[in-house]
Amino acid sequence: KFKAEGLIASTFTPFTEEGEINVEVIPDYADYLLDNGVKSVFVNGVDGEWTSLTSEERKQVIEAWLWIASKSVNNH
Repeated sequence: KFKAEGLIASTFTPFTEEGEINVEVIPDYADYLLDNGVKSVFVNGVDGEWTSLTSEERKQVIEAWLWIASKSVNNH
């Protein structure tokens, strides 16, 4: 059961200069959010760039955040 508490960030999707999604920077992005008190994220949500992503790209972004969440849960 999910209970929303504290700050929840609507994340942006990072891109390379070439316009490709850049999931490699998501761990640093997650660390930044955690260091600033954000405990939850809303991925592929309301920021708008998700509409220009393919289903596969959206899946890659979600999988990157899920990987981070699994590491965070295991370390806390």
